[in-house]
Amino acid sequence: MPSYLLPNLPQLLFLSFLFTTLRTATSAPSNSWYWYNCSITSNFTTHSTYKSDLQLLLSSLSSAAIPTGFSTQSNGRSPNQVFGSALCRGDVSQDECQYCLSTAVQDILQLCPLSRRGAIWYLKCFLRYSSSNFTSSKDNETSRFRRFSYKTQNASEPFSAALLGNLMTDLIERAAYRSARLFATGEVNMTSSETLYGLVQCTRDQSEDDCHQCLQRSVNIMSTYFPRSIEAVTMAYNCFMGHATYSFYNQSVGAAPPPPPAPEVDPGAPPPRGKDSGKKNVALVIPLVSVLGVLSAIFICSWRRRTFLKVSRKYCIRPV
Repeated sequence: MPSYLLPNLPQLLFLSFLFTTLRTATSAPSNSWYWYNCSITSNFTTHSTYKSDLQLLLSSLSSAAIPTGFSTQSNGRSPNQVFGSALCRGDVSQDECQYCLSTAVQDILQLCPLSRRGAIWYLKCFLRYSSSNFTSSKDNETSRFRRFSYKTQNASEPFSAALLGNLMTDLIERAAYRSARLFATGEVNMTSSETLYGLVQCTRDQSEDDCHQCLQRSVNIMSTYFPRSIEAVTMAYNCFMGHATYSFYNQSVGAAPPPPPAPEVDPGAPPPRGKDSGKKNVALVIPLVSVLGVLSAIFICSWRRRTFLKVSRKYCIRPV
């Protein structure tokens, strides 16, 4: 190092550390939102009771959702009562869930500062609030769907819509009817070197049929607007769907259960009886009975003949 830089060595080290820190921070993945929606016709004032009730609800809601990944709550009294719902993706950890929802609370208060209804979607969580009780009745917001496509196959490249459709059909059935958390993941091989990964999830305040219907509508929307998309997501108020050619979720969570193991066979046990074993036994029994019948008849005839000869000799009876 040149001698004229030695007096400034502490400052140079500090600047080097600061540059490295900033570069690391900017290159780290951010928890950015995908989509948000705020009401523009129904608002509240800055110092209203509704605002304070909303802030308390969002803070409590995000904390309550962390242990299980989902929560619905309400706060306040009519006409200032506010209802909320928070959902974390089924494969994320509690720390990831907490970070995502904490960010969602901060962002939605800034993006929807005076709105009586608001919702915000991230890749790993979803947060919603409203002045109406959306958990007890269907509202117009449930018909809103948002779609994003990030990669589409060219017409000259091989793409099987049937593979994607079959994958999503299987995931929808598993999430709606065979998962307590209404969540499922899976994958399918598109080519020998490319795999397609899929994930579906519903909010847990829905029935199984409502979950199935929401996800099926997502599939229909995706196939209509992005028929050759291999990386895309569809977001709604009650369900989420995504697929990509890379694994964007924890594959150990939400996957299909492995097939049951084959039953163990006892080496000392007799072999199982097949369908034809009864016929074989009948085929063996009938000739055996016939032989025994013939032998019995011969024995009886022989015994009667010997008996007759003895009696004939004793009483001098001659056969006629």
